Amino acid sequence: MTWIPCTRSLSVLALGLAMGISSTRAADLKPLDLAILAPMTGNYKNLGEETRNVAQLVFKSQQADFAKLGYSINFKIFDDQNTPLATVQQAQKIVQDKNILAVLGAFNDDNSLTAASIFYPQKLGLVTLASGTSITPNTLDNINRVVAQQDVLAQVSIRMMVEQLKIKSMYMVSDLKPDSSSLLDKLEVFGAKTKIEIKGRGRVLSESVLNNIVKVITQEKPDLVFYSGERSLGDKLLKQLRQSKVGVIYLGSNSLDHLNSSDEFDRSGLGTYFLSFTAPMPFYPLAKEFTRDYQKAFSKPLSTYGIMIHDAAMVLGNATLTALQNNQGKLPTREQLKIALRKVRFSAESEEVFGGGLAFTAQGERKESNAFIYQVGSDGIARVVSSLPTSQK
Repeated sequence: MTWIPCTRSLSVLALGLAMGISSTRAADLKPLDLAILAPMTGNYKNLGEETRNVAQLVFKSQQADFAKLGYSINFKIFDDQNTPLATVQQAQKIVQDKNILAVLGAFNDDNSLTAASIFYPQKLGLVTLASGTSITPNTLDNINRVVAQQDVLAQVSIRMMVEQLKIKSMYMVSDLKPDSSSLLDKLEVFGAKTKIEIKGRGRVLSESVLNNIVKVITQEKPDLVFYSGERSLGDKLLKQLRQSKVGVIYLGSNSLDHLNSSDEFDRSGLGTYFLSFTAPMPFYPLAKEFTRDYQKAFSKPLSTYGIMIHDAAMVLGNATLTALQNNQGKLPTREQLKIALRKVRFSAESEEVFGGGLAFTAQGERKESNAFIYQVGSDGIARVVSSLPTSQK
């Protein structure tokens, strides 16, 4: 596998051919271009690098199937920097490259929906990686999710609050991102049904307003503070709460997903809870061999996010093969591949994906999904304390 420079600041991951295919045969294969939209720079570049690496391994395992049909897969990499502005710019470049037939990405909810709306008029389909914001039915038929949607995160949160933590009130805080605020909207609805009192709701416009939010929390004395947003602000909010000696339980919607040791941040995080789309690696026994292969190939462990990346890449690979076969081996159109993406089905017994049965509803939501709540122990290790499997019709 080689990296080939490409115009307009892009890179191409050229997937090598299966063993036994001659160099003459390799020269005869026609390229089929797909795109990865992920953060390759910035604070989340590790996720972008893992997306690239996982896609490389997944499509390497399928390369013989593509070669039989006369094609080799090229992944073009687009850096969304995990920001909406960069996502718009990169999504427009993807649209302009008429050779690109489908997209793997993005991570952030806002980025995924932004990209999907730009791709939609061009009938360009995508499989998202860790985006859970619900979409309005029948408006975007080109987006497909491999993780639980926000309703599930809200439900598992409320269930744990009531059944395990026995809380009666909470205060909610979000950053400025629309998907963060959307999760609080859903949380408020489910909370009202269980008669959890909402003591208030704050938005962190900047770090400077954290003091005011902490003061309100101190006055209102909720049982729990729920934070929805990026880890950087969540960490600061948590530290100020601990410094102010406010006796509240802290539950974060994301932000702590990568926590696996006490070295990752100070002791203010101990005892806190956080939500995640993924479980610890033992939850995915089918991933053992792939995990070993990843470690061997890239000299680093696969994260639990890598499980979802793998399954998303499998969806893309399966759909691309199907679209080729349905088109009698001819290069499919964007629309043909978009339709094939929505129709992908992996049964619960399938060993091709790691996160359980995978199929999409008519709106592109995953039919069978899971959400998990972790608690950070006194040893700094995060362990699952609650989970919720759910089904979508």
